Amino acid sequence: MWYRISLLMLLLSLTGCATYQTPGGGVPLADLTATGAGSAAADRRPGAPLPARIALVRVQAADYATTSPACHGTGRYCVMTVRNVESASDIDRLQQLPQVTGVDSVPLARVPQSLDSVDELRQVAGVLGANLLLLYTLDTRFTIDQAEYDPLATIKPGFLPNRNARVTTQTSAALVDVRTGFVYVKAETTAWRDQNAAVWATRTAIEDERRMTERASFEMFVDRFATLWRDLVTRYRMRQ
Repeated sequence: MWYRISLLMLLLSLTGCATYQTPGGGVPLADLTATGAGSAAADRRPGAPLPARIALVRVQAADYATTSPACHGTGRYCVMTVRNVESASDIDRLQQLPQVTGVDSVPLARVPQSLDSVDELRQVAGVLGANLLLLYTLDTRFTIDQAEYDPLATIKPGFLPNRNARVTTQTSAALVDVRTGFVYVKAETTAWRDQNAAVWATRTAIEDERRMTERASFEMFVDRFATLWRDLVTRYRMRQ
């Protein structure tokens, strides 16, 4: 009996001592869409037809690949190769928007290794036959009391009783003309979850909170984009 109790205490101790590394950060989309080949951003013009086909691409800061092997590429950013915050219903909602003929994923085989501007993704989207590129990124931050944890920071679960904890995720997006690089709309949505830090007893518990917060932020983004898209369609119809 004593041996079993000692073993249980050791396992609990090892669990509590394990650390959690926060994921890499988001990408400043304004920098990506303002740089690259072609004319200056101020000189670009809208040229996509309606109805349009949309290529959907999630990008993260290059260091995101440190914590997620599902992020491909080196340079200024990497491309997520799996959908872990986007649900089938999210994609279906985007596909059902007026004047949208389809929503495509960018195949990894076509994404170059070196990624420095939006131009690389525009080229891939063009090969797929997409007219528009919906580029988005998630930036998740952790706060315990007043202490903020930056990307790739270390949190020690199990040693945080009676403290306030928050996970915050901001989803940022830009809708880009595949042919000209013109940015039609930008959007940002933020979700957060507050609780006592004692709940963060394990790495798994913290990771679950991150995933739920990111999921909520992306759902909010889909709502926001649907509104912006309908407004965009109305404006362009009036110009015809």
